[in-house]
Amino acid sequence: MYFRIILFVFAVVFVAQNLLCQSTPLLPKTNERESDLGILLGLGMNFQSGDFYTTKDCKCLFSDGNKLGYSFGAFYQKEFANSLKWGIMLLFESKSINSSYRIKELDEVTSQSTNRSEYIPLDYRYKAETNISMISLLPYLDISLVDFLVTRVGFSVSSLGQAEYTHSKELLQNTARLSTGEVVNVNFKDTDGNVKVIDKTDFQNKISLQFGAFAMLGANINLSSNLYLSPIFQYSFPLTNISDNGNNFKVHSWRFFMQLSLKFGKKMELDD
Repeated sequence: MYFRIILFVFAVVFVAQNLLCQSTPLLPKTNERESDLGILLGLGMNFQSGDFYTTKDCKCLFSDGNKLGYSFGAFYQKEFANSLKWGIMLLFESKSINSSYRIKELDEVTSQSTNRSEYIPLDYRYKAETNISMISLLPYLDISLVDFLVTRVGFSVSSLGQAEYTHSKELLQNTARLSTGEVVNVNFKDTDGNVKVIDKTDFQNKISLQFGAFAMLGANINLSSNLYLSPIFQYSFPLTNISDNGNNFKVHSWRFFMQLSLKFGKKMELDD
């Protein structure tokens, strides 16, 4: 579905651009400047700033999350002055992160020989695995002082799609030693194994409209006279929190893109 939306938007932009550039008896053809149309796919890391908290069973606070992320989409750009192009990208972006922390908690443990219970500290890990994705529109300015360089700066407007998390608790030990010296097996009383899911839900108070800024740097590699392959590095800086359930909870990202682009509308000299 997202891919169809991306194709549709860029098809409309491409057709409109060509219609506007056509000459008519009342509007002679002017000096045509270069345009580029292409697709791009990127992989990189998402990493969390600030923190967020869950609300079921415990108000657990999660920070320093990260996870491998990806982005893909299409772009269009057009030269409007020497070495300057305006452009726009439309991307689907996966901005998920995982965060966890360890803690010791007092828990009731029962002797297997005497059936007597006592509370001893057990080692647990709380974990939040998020699923965050968005559709982003990224207008930008391309400043290329030399032909082979790709240098873009711009901002992003994104619609937050999925924004959910799975909150789990893991018991990190299989045995415990009682005050009597007896070693007993330990596990969760209400589930098999050492992991139980506490909650799986959407982020509360999520902010659907996201804003950010970004910069890109890369190089163009000629495959033919008008076809280019471009490795590009991008860093994205968010300006909007993902959710108000936390303290300045944002997801930053960097991507290494491979971009395939078609150049058309070479510069032409006007006839006298």
